[in-house]
Amino acid sequence: MSSGKQCATLRQFDRAEIADQLINEYITLHRDEILKSTAELTFPLGDARLTQRLDEIISAIPDIRVFGDIIKKITSANSYHPDDVTFLANAPAEDYYNFFRTERSPELRSYVKRCLEFGSNATSEKERLIARKATDALRELASENRINRVRVEALYGISLHDGNSTEETSPSASSGSEKEASGEAKAGEETQ
Repeated sequence: MSSGKQCATLRQFDRAEIADQLINEYITLHRDEILKSTAELTFPLGDARLTQRLDEIISAIPDIRVFGDIIKKITSANSYHPDDVTFLANAPAEDYYNFFRTERSPELRSYVKRCLEFGSNATSEKERLIARKATDALRELASENRINRVRVEALYGISLHDGNSTEETSPSASSGSEKEASGEAKAGEETQ
């Protein structure tokens, strides 16, 4: 029987004090394991007080993940954990801009598109926020020079001027040179 079910059973027999003592002893003995396996604690534990105590411990852990690593992980896995969405939604807009500006891998386009996909497949406000921050970062990059504007419009369908997305085959995007529109240079590179 799991610790959560044991505690729930004790509470059913009016032994809440013993259940709380069991929780405290469990957390004391297994604190390091709890901190290492927070992703596995998403299932029901059977006891509200145990769940509350574990949530308190987990929420006190500082999130030291790196923005770019999360984007790369969710893009390569083509899936994500709810914690990833929360992390990206809480990240400042500057993180999106800096990542798009400095990432030099051939997968940059996939990373950007993955962020933008959160807007088209949004099931929560957090997902829409990720897409908005990515779009704002791309608009900022597009405002820096003409080649970035052409790239952003051609590759991602985002127009700087009207604030709305354009189609990926936008006529204004095809007016640039073939090299610019083909995306041979990365969205964040400057080539003026």
